Amino acid sequence: MTPKNPQSDFTSLVSAIVRSDLAEPITRHIDAGSLPNRENVIELVKQLRELLFPGYFGKRTLSTTTLEYYVGELLGEIRNLLYEQVLNAIRHQATRHGGPDAEFDADAERIVKAFLESVPRLRAVLATDVQAAFNGDPAAVDMDEIIFAYPGIFAITVHRIAHELWKLKVPLLPGS
Repeated sequence: MTPKNPQSDFTSLVSAIVRSDLAEPITRHIDAGSLPNRENVIELVKQLRELLFPGYFGKRTLSTTTLEYYVGELLGEIRNLLYEQVLNAIRHQATRHGGPDAEFDADAERIVKAFLESVPRLRAVLATDVQAAFNGDPAAVDMDEIIFAYPGIFAITVHRIAHELWKLKVPLLPGS
């Protein structure tokens, strides 16, 4: 009886998996350019929640004297992260799905600028969502509870962020 060669078994397994990858184009993303990074998109949502609800998430020891500095620093981080993800999304759309060739950098910059300019309006809309959740729940104690703990407010926040990106015609990210 010949002893098994673990390296040969492993090499055969790798080859079989690669063949299955190449045989099924629906479930692979090879030679197609960079997709947005899902972990970075999740981080972006966390940072946007900090911006939209200052003092509730992230740094919680804010004061009116430090708010401007905090918002400026956070906005810079959000801008860089959002730019990278938007750039990947629009570049992917063009290369993978035959979208128009464009000035990807300029388009991403324009989209990010427009999105960030929508933040004050987005905050105002979310304030009405928080008020509606409070008014609609007789067990709610205060607005802090609604913002900090209600999963529905988290969901509507993510939805409103995604909707802004969708209105700016950003591919992929609104569905992330």
